[in-house]
Amino acid sequence: MTVYELYDEKRLFAHIALGDEAAFRVLFDRYRTRIYAIAFKLTKSAPVAEEIVQEVFLSIWLNKEKFEDVKDTSAYIFSMAYHKVFYYLKKVSREAVLLETIIATMNQEVNSTEETVAVNESRWIIDKAVQQLPPQRQTIYRLSRQDGLSHEEIAHQLNISRNTVKNQLVQALRYIRVCLQKGALFLLWFLMD
Repeated sequence: MTVYELYDEKRLFAHIALGDEAAFRVLFDRYRTRIYAIAFKLTKSAPVAEEIVQEVFLSIWLNKEKFEDVKDTSAYIFSMAYHKVFYYLKKVSREAVLLETIIATMNQEVNSTEETVAVNESRWIIDKAVQQLPPQRQTIYRLSRQDGLSHEEIAHQLNISRNTVKNQLVQALRYIRVCLQKGALFLLWFLMD
């Protein structure tokens, strides 16, 4: 047991503000499991929860000079964790809406040659992206977007949980969005104009 483990959070923060890595490690060990639990409960994703834990503690370390004056360290850390979780959820929501808009635009009647080329190109990019998804994620995406099944219907058909369906679909949409951005950034601008 180190002497830091006996310190309260306020004292740990004072040492962290001075750049004390051992004090930071003690703080990390005290809070990482609880922050992970909060992030996992809200995001339903182990990798995302891990990433949020890392972001919280990276932010603490990079801004350590500011933490010497924090009154309630526990509340501050949990507030930071919730902020990171909600930022992630907001970002995922925006990405899903953007992709849905693009797909809806592609399914509308095409009015010009340029739009026809743009829609065909984006369909090709999406098809290639879907083909690169892991098999289960690919199946979930196709059942949702092509067959129009709900999350519950997919979960029942594949004998998996509704949360698994939701998480796999979010990850599929994120990957497709990245492929669209890399392969046809101009197309996004054109379709949204």
